[in-house]
Amino acid sequence: MMKKLFFVLALSTALMACKNEKKEEPAPAPKVEKVVEAPKPLRDGVYQFSNRTSSLMWKGYKPTGSHDGTVALKEGTLQVKGGKLMGGKFMFDMTKIAVMDIPKEDENNAKLLGHLTSPDFFDVAKHPTSSFVIKEVKGDSIMGHMMIKEVKQPVTFKYTMSGDDRKLNFSVAPANVDRTKFNIKYKSKKFFKNLADKFINDMFEVSFKGDAMFLRSNFVVEKPAPKPERSTKYVYFSTGGSMLNNKSMMELNAITKMMPMYDINSIRIEGHTDSIGMDDFNQKLSEKRAMSVKNYLLKNKVPSTKVSTMGYGETKPMASNDNSEGRMKNRRSEIMIVMTKKS
Repeated sequence: MMKKLFFVLALSTALMACKNEKKEEPAPAPKVEKVVEAPKPLRDGVYQFSNRTSSLMWKGYKPTGSHDGTVALKEGTLQVKGGKLMGGKFMFDMTKIAVMDIPKEDENNAKLLGHLTSPDFFDVAKHPTSSFVIKEVKGDSIMGHMMIKEVKQPVTFKYTMSGDDRKLNFSVAPANVDRTKFNIKYKSKKFFKNLADKFINDMFEVSFKGDAMFLRSNFVVEKPAPKPERSTKYVYFSTGGSMLNNKSMMELNAITKMMPMYDINSIRIEGHTDSIGMDDFNQKLSEKRAMSVKNYLLKNKVPSTKVSTMGYGETKPMASNDNSEGRMKNRRSEIMIVMTKKS
């Protein structure tokens, strides 16, 4: 009996010990920290703008207020080297001018838009694009050529640029541009009188904002285009004559010898006479002298589309007609050449 009682007490004690024993909880899983890569610097190469997120902003002023809007970017690129801006090109779609300060449903929006696209302003039918090419970068300034209506003018802007190896943000601070320099003269006080308060300011404001994605590593920094060179040559004639002499032919041969090295932009030939003879005779003689030079050049493969002639008779002497030496200098043709050296 005592053995049974002892067994029951031992069993009960063991069960109570198991009941009071705490269960061990599983160890927590180690925390994995997310590693965020630091942005990489701008890469050397070309970044291409998105025409969906990039546009030119404009603002024009008049005494009674102002109007503002945008012009869509057609295409644009920037060249970066060593984290610095090296150059860039922008082309804008003038057919996509928008007026932002007048609601689209307001008829005045369409009225202003029609005026801006007309020959009074941007003449979009003839000039569907405008452009800006960066030629020089100094600090936070970009200097370049803006072309509107086929007229090119120098313009300077302040810019900011930031980004990484995949994308950059580029913006140009508002700057004033003189529209009259691009032959946009409508209601300008420079060209029209008595406008009272109906004039439009010559200066309009331009700015730009856009995003560009990295396009490629290789790029070429464009060399400045060679500037046209100008040269004037003279050939002389005998009294009353329009035939070229040997010396004149040698002078003209010097022009044709330059053609392998130069592109001929234009050649203007002016014929002249001294004061001996009637005005009508001298006028016709000056025209013959100019044509004589032209025909010689054409025979020597100078393109006819590049050559123009004009006769001035005795109206433009380069020396006095009171002596033989002066008259000899006045019996001439002047050949004014504009040419560009081939690259």
